[in-house]
Order: sequence, then C-alpha cells, then structure tokens
Amino acid sequence: MRKKFLFICLLLMFIACKIRAHVIQSGTDLFEWSQKEEIKSLLGVPTDETLIFELEESGDYTLSNIVDFGHNKVILRTASDKKSATITYGSGASIRFGGGFTLENVNIDGKQSTEPILGLSDKPNEAILGRNNHYTINDSVTVQNCYVYNVQRQFLYDNKV
Repeated sequence: MRKKFLFICLLLMFIACKIRAHVIQSGTDLFEWSQKEEIKSLLGVPTDETLIFELEESGDYTLSNIVDFGHNKVILRTASDKKSATITYGSGASIRFGGGFTLENVNIDGKQSTEPILGLSDKPNEAILGRNNHYTINDSVTVQNCYVYNVQRQFLYDNKV
C-alpha cells in the first residue's frame, strides 16, 4: 500500500512539474509581454508540451498588437470561471496561433480592433501542410466560458492560409 501511495505522489509531482502555468500580472499589455526575451524563447521552439498562460482573476489586460503563439499548444485562461479577466483589444490587435489553442474564462472587448479576435498564424508550419496546400491543425481549438463583445471584424479568421 505504501509503495502505491509513493508512486502516486511521484506521478502527481511529475505532472505538476510538466504543467506549469506562467502567470501574467493584471495591467499588462499582452503584446509587450510577448516581446520579452523569456516569452520569445519559450514560444520560439514548438514542443509537445502545452504552454499555459494564466491571467489573474478579475484582471484587466490590453492587447495593442498581434500576438502570435506560433505552432505551440497554448492555453490562455483565467483559473476562476467566476472572476474572468478582461482583455481590451486595441487597433490592429489579434491573437494568432498555428497549433492547438484554448481560450478559457476570459472576457474580450474588441471595440477598437481592426483585426479578427483570433486568427491562424500567417507563418504556418510546413509540417502541417495537407492536401491542396491547406494546413491542418491536429490539436483542438477551444473557446470556453468566454464573453466576447464589440467584435468589429471576424471572431475567427483563417488568414488565407
């Protein structure tokens, strides 16, 4: 019984180490944050690991330009489904991705945006090139418990890729 308990503890510790959320402070411009060297290096080389970026509960964020998560599997979320963070999009702002993407427990105000709220990366990974020069994202794209309002353009756009 004790060996089984120790094995479960080690397994849980391993899982906790593999799934580490990167907390983003309230008041942050997500574009500026994405330009930090630490984040650029994290996003620079796609891995099988899911990157989790956590917004603070009831936090307020801005997005002043395009953030492209590239070919990584990314979760952008607020941990609490009762106190969702809000992202206010500026002109030219959009979130782009080329791998699996999850947006969870986030409010988005797109009133000032001249770009789609979400879009496929305009630099797709050649490894996911499918038939007839179309790209196939094998991982899911999920929007869960989000309130998106004042959308000026498309909510989700393929960027003609």
